[in-house]
Amino acid sequence: EDGGEGANVRYTGHAIEARIYAEDPFRGFLPSTGPLVKYVEPPPVVGEGEDSCHIRIDAGVVPGYNVSPFYDPILSKVISYSARSRGHAIRGLGSALDQYLLKGVQHNVPFVRDVLRNRDFVKGYTPTSFIG
Repeated sequence: EDGGEGANVRYTGHAIEARIYAEDPFRGFLPSTGPLVKYVEPPPVVGEGEDSCHIRIDAGVVPGYNVSPFYDPILSKVISYSARSRGHAIRGLGSALDQYLLKGVQHNVPFVRDVLRNRDFVKGYTPTSFIG
């Protein structure tokens, strides 16, 4: 027996995901509502050559989308994949978020970028009190 579906899958590389919300981290993550006046996603690849990371965006919004108070304020998920290392995937996600343009509602992109650049986070030290 081969162990079932997926038993022979070879895992390679590293990926990290950020969930982007229309929330204001400086006001206790309160939801932010209104139209997305500007919305430009980062490119599918950041960096060049051996230094590149692949970026995937799973979004449910477009420019002009109206963020409603009646639903979950998630705007997108941004995923960075690196064949090299976790640290490289983290840096790739940070670079992608640097290029993500969202205007019209408050959002958590600056907060997520700060987390990605935090030394303890990069080292993997993230107790439950890390964001508190």
